[in-house]
Amino acid sequence: MFATFWRPRLTSRTGRRIYRRKLTTVNKVALDSPAYWQNFYQHKLASRKSSFDWFVDDDEVIRLIAEQVRSLTTPSSKVLHIGCGTSILCEALHSSLDNNTTLLHTDIDETAITQAKKRLRGTLSRWHDFMLDDILSTKLGSGDWNVVVDKGVIDCFVHSGNDEALKTALGNIRSLLSPHGTLVMVTNDDMVTREGDFMRLDLMREWDVPRMKSIELVGEEMGFTCNMFMLRPRGDEN
Repeated sequence: MFATFWRPRLTSRTGRRIYRRKLTTVNKVALDSPAYWQNFYQHKLASRKSSFDWFVDDDEVIRLIAEQVRSLTTPSSKVLHIGCGTSILCEALHSSLDNNTTLLHTDIDETAITQAKKRLRGTLSRWHDFMLDDILSTKLGSGDWNVVVDKGVIDCFVHSGNDEALKTALGNIRSLLSPHGTLVMVTNDDMVTREGDFMRLDLMREWDVPRMKSIELVGEEMGFTCNMFMLRPRGDEN
C-alpha cells in the first residue's frame, strides 16, 4: 500500500496564492503525441515565450521539488530529468545540485531542448547537459541513474488513456534506475487516483512507495493538490 502522505498548504514567498486548473477532457487530447508537443513548442517559440510549465510554474514550488531531488543525491549521483520541455525546473535542478552531479535533461522535442539549453547557456557545468530522447524508446542504457525526475510525462500518458505507453515508460524508467534508485514523480493526480492506475495495470508488484509527499497548491476559486511521489522498484526497499 501507499505510504501516509504529508500535505502542507503553500503560498509563494511574495504571499501570492498559487492556482492552476486541473486537467480537463479538452486538454487531455493528444498529450501523448510527439506531433502535439512539436506544434506546441513551435507556437511558444513564435510567441517568444522562453519557458513553460504545465501544471506547476510557481518558483517556490519548483524550488521545493529541486530540493527534494537534491536530498536524494550525493556529488557522485546521476540525475535524469525526463520530459523537461522548457520548464524552469531545469534551472532549479541546475542551481540546486552539486556541479559534479551528473544532470541530464531530456525531451522528445528538439525546439524545447534548444530553447531550454539556450536559457542556461554559459552556466552549464561539464556534468549538466540536455539531450533529445524519448522515454518510450530511450537510448540511455540501463541501471546507472540514481534519480529519475518526471513532472508531467507520466500524466500525459495517464490523461490520454494510453495505458500501453504508460507501462512502457514506467518499465523503461525502472530499467534506467540503479539499485535503490528513485523515481521522483510530480503529478496533477492525488494518491488514490495514482494508486488506482498502478493497480489497474498490475504495476504494484513492480513498484513500491517508501514515502510520498503531497504539496497542496491553494487557489482563489478552488484548491487542488499537486503530489510529489518518491517511487522505488520493488526489491529496493532496504
